[in-house]
Amino acid sequence: MADDEAWTSGESEPEERDSDDEETYDIDFEDLENVEYVEDQIYEDSWFFPSIKDFNGTSEINQNINVAGNTPIDFFNYFFDSSLIEMIIEETNRYHFQNPGIQSDHMKPWTPFTKEDFEIFLGLSILMGHVRKGELHSYWSTDQLVQTPIFRQMMSRDRYLQILCYIHFHDNENTTLDIAGHTLAKIKPVIDFLQSKFSAALTPGKKSLY
Repeated sequence: MADDEAWTSGESEPEERDSDDEETYDIDFEDLENVEYVEDQIYEDSWFFPSIKDFNGTSEINQNINVAGNTPIDFFNYFFDSSLIEMIIEETNRYHFQNPGIQSDHMKPWTPFTKEDFEIFLGLSILMGHVRKGELHSYWSTDQLVQTPIFRQMMSRDRYLQILCYIHFHDNENTTLDIAGHTLAKIKPVIDFLQSKFSAALTPGKKSLY
């Protein structure tokens, strides 16, 4: 995507504007607290246009989606399914193949990234959001004051850092038009996949499910 191309929030198209006729505004941000917002008024700029949808009825979950159960992990597995995991594994191993020499010399040689590696890596990364420490290496500390043994038990520090170094979601050598130049090119395959999954799972409506 070119740097000067406008972004959109949906399927609607921006209206054509004559740049010579566009008004410019000087905004004093200190006065923003005094701004009065009018219901249904849309504030526009030349680089973004909102996609406003007319939602009717009530939101509902698509009855045709295949979810194993009704627990959080069941829904996680639906959205983060095996095809997405396999794509991440493939791209991570590909990235190491393309860049075999970027790891630290003191680490053990790279071994192929597996589904088990990914699940442990993801689980530990999520756990870090609940068990907060001052620096990454502290999660593998043996100091009784700060240690959290589950990290050392599940994966070595060096293996975690290896994966963190190589984790990838897109082939850097892919120059197809839908990827090249896109601001979020590095994670666009994941965004596209999850957007499709969420779109298929839920029918949005005017009224909330809850």
